[in-house]
Amino acid sequence: AAHWTAERRAAALAADPATASAAAVASSDLASPQSTGDGSPASSPVPHPEQPFVGVLFYVDGGRDRACTASVVDTPDGDAIATAAHCLVDRRAHAASALATFVPGAQGATAPHGIWPVRISAVSSAWTTTGRAADDAGFARVSG
Repeated sequence: AAHWTAERRAAALAADPATASAAAVASSDLASPQSTGDGSPASSPVPHPEQPFVGVLFYVDGGRDRACTASVVDTPDGDAIATAAHCLVDRRAHAASALATFVPGAQGATAPHGIWPVRISAVSSAWTTTGRAADDAGFARVSG
């Protein structure tokens, strides 16, 4: 986890525009229509609580710091996440990314719920064989 300073997390997010834009949206900025009871939406947004079950997975691929979205998986041990397979693999090293780390509830480069290193991961064997986006699925267990 020492590798993933706030500066490195910010740089990894900036390298991936899709992740950067998703991580930059504060949960307090999210809103959905309220029901007025008559079927028409209300004019004011509904506040959403913080959502620490979604976060950013930081990893190293080919010597470059990267970032992906990951989600907490409800398990008895409370230590599992789901993400894309390519986010758990250092393709240049042909091995699991040694520095993969999950930041639940990440707001940009902040870590409101801490930094959770990945301790073991598994990726779809179909993805490792075909590389198809449809097979790009992975799971990991993290340490809090």
